[in-house]
Amino acid sequence: MIKHVIQMIRKSAMEEKYFEILELLSEDSYCSSVKLSEKLGISEKTAITRIKELNHQLVTFGATIT
Repeated sequence: MIKHVIQMIRKSAMEEKYFEILELLSEDSYCSSVKLSEKLGISEKTAITRIKELNHQLVTFGATIT
């Protein structure tokens, strides 16, 4: 039971990070990984990784982030 709750919390936190990226990109359709990382308070490498992960989810909707 505890593992399930922890997975749900982790999933929710990750979904929030994806939402933050989409929110920033909706405000400014072009945002470099450097600028994105600064706005999110994460490293550039982490920003790139999250964009890749998000792209995997967006494919089902016919969308991508480039």
